[in-house]
Formats: sequence, structure tokens, C-alpha cells
Amino acid sequence: MIYVFLQLVQISLTFVIPNLAQLTFNQSALVAGFLLLAGSLLSSFLGPVMGRLLDDRGPHFPLIAGSLCIMASLILFTVFIAHLTILTIIAFHVLYMLGFSMMYNNTMTLGLQ
Repeated sequence: MIYVFLQLVQISLTFVIPNLAQLTFNQSALVAGFLLLAGSLLSSFLGPVMGRLLDDRGPHFPLIAGSLCIMASLILFTVFIAHLTILTIIAFHVLYMLGFSMMYNNTMTLGLQ
């Protein structure tokens, strides 16, 4: 269930963030897409690192730390929805993707074990 929930939230954010940038901030599609770039690059580089962390420290640390990062980012999105700027959207998305990279591949690995 964790894996499915993470994927649903990920798909939702990758749909909502560019639409928010285009409709609310009147940004181009290119700029709206670039809002997701920092978090996506972070996640792609941290995937193997978090897998190593799972091997070294076990599943508790990456899953708990990842879920705290995800919860914090979603709460920040919710609390600051009326005051979001381009930079805060990028920062909150990077925080989400940090937690996502800690949890997503590791939950698949644990599920397959």
C-alpha cells in the first residue's frame, strides 16, 4: 500500500505543480516543466545511495526519515498554498523527492523480499 500511495502522490504532484505554475503564475510550459527538474534530478541520483542506506542500516531509518520528509513537504504545500512562489514550490518539491527517493525503491525491495 505504501508503494501505491507514493506513486499516486507522485503522479498527482507532477500534474498539479506544472498546472499551478501555468494557470496561477502565468508561466510557460517550459518553466512549468523546469519546476520539477531539481527534485527529479535529486531523486535519480539518490536512488542508489538510499539503496545502500537500506543495506547498511536496515529498513527503519530510510522509511521513517522518508515518510517524515514527505509528510513535511505535503504539510508545507498545504499550509503555504496561498503564499506559494516559484522558489517555494521548488523547495517543497525537492523535500518531497528526498523522501520519495528514500522510500519508493526501498519499499519495492522490501516487498520483493
